[in-house]
Amino acid sequence: MRGYVGNLEKETLENTTFRTVLYTAKHCQLVMMSLLPGEDIGEEVHKLDQFIRVEQGIGSAVLDGVAHSLQDGSAVIIPAGTRHNIVNTSPRSAMKLYTLYAPPEHRDREGVFFLSAIPYRTGGVLVAFCGSGRSWMESAVMLPSWPARPVTTTVLPTSRSVEFPSTTFPTEVAPP
Repeated sequence: MRGYVGNLEKETLENTTFRTVLYTAKHCQLVMMSLLPGEDIGEEVHKLDQFIRVEQGIGSAVLDGVAHSLQDGSAVIIPAGTRHNIVNTSPRSAMKLYTLYAPPEHRDREGVFFLSAIPYRTGGVLVAFCGSGRSWMESAVMLPSWPARPVTTTVLPTSRSVEFPSTTFPTEVAPP
């Protein structure tokens, strides 16, 4: 189908995955997320603008170190270059949200593959992805710890899949 037509509120509220790409166009991308109680997206900075809408839940949007309260119906516009994180502050309920990136930020399932996950001795896990036209550094995410649930399932060009989390690592490295 060309374009996206759907009940975005319903799909977002029913979503149970950390991140699901709903649609990717040439100049924008629609992604929905579900954050477990206490979970966050991880601090990040994009070279693009981002819009976030919270459909359900309470939390905090931290933009360049300044925290802003979020609740059902909250919207956040994050200008390019802003260090940000979205945190579910609820002790009991998931936070359901969707986000629009312009241009697209996350690769669709096809043509993307998991590259590596390396635990740092000082804490945290570097998770790197690779896909057509992107270097692994542009696609790396630093997590504070190994996720307690699957973050994503990606499909390799050979139709093999890799799921998070893995519990064994061949090597540990110190941060650069």
